[in-house]
Amino acid sequence: SRPRLQTKRKIERLRREIQTLGLELSGLQRAGRGVGDVTINAQNCAATSRWKAITAKQLQRRQRAEHDNRVLKRMIAAQNMLAKSILNGRVRLRAAAR
Repeated sequence: SRPRLQTKRKIERLRREIQTLGLELSGLQRAGRGVGDVTINAQNCAATSRWKAITAKQLQRRQRAEHDNRVLKRMIAAQNMLAKSILNGRVRLRAAAR
């Protein structure tokens, strides 16, 4: 059938393309070995150290934010307790006045 034949042709074309790209990749890998490797390694080291510095800074900021959030949550809890105790005191005073 026609769709099946089209699929078969497409598969064959893709297999040829895979072969061609594989050969091209092998050639590029062979050509890339040698002189450029030292430069590439130096660039990779520089990039890695920059990323390490960035991630260290982000970690510090995150830890600081988490600490601040814990402090703020404690403050909110204390304020809620104070507000409840004030409201309970008012209710008691009103009940006693009646």
